[in-house]
Amino acid sequence: MINNKIEEQFDKFDAPTYIANKLMIAMSLIVALAWNAAFKNIFDNILFFKKYGPWIYAVIVTIVLILFVKLMVELLNTITQVKINNIIKQQEKIILEN
Repeated sequence: MINNKIEEQFDKFDAPTYIANKLMIAMSLIVALAWNAAFKNIFDNILFFKKYGPWIYAVIVTIVLILFVKLMVELLNTITQVKINNIIKQQEKIILEN
């Protein structure tokens, strides 16, 4: 019974959240492309950055991405655990009332 309730909660589709999520992804891509163009300009015009800039940029972006992914995984795990705990509490409350 608890497993069914958990599945029901996660199967619900939230259209506004979905749309907002897709818009944020699109805007993030636009910002990333703008920054990419800006860095390319620096790499083309400054001798030091022309040689080492793309490598420094790639390493920094990779590190930032790894940290971001770790943060998002932790956040999503926390949110999921809170949702599961709330569902379990609701089920326990229903059981105690009967």
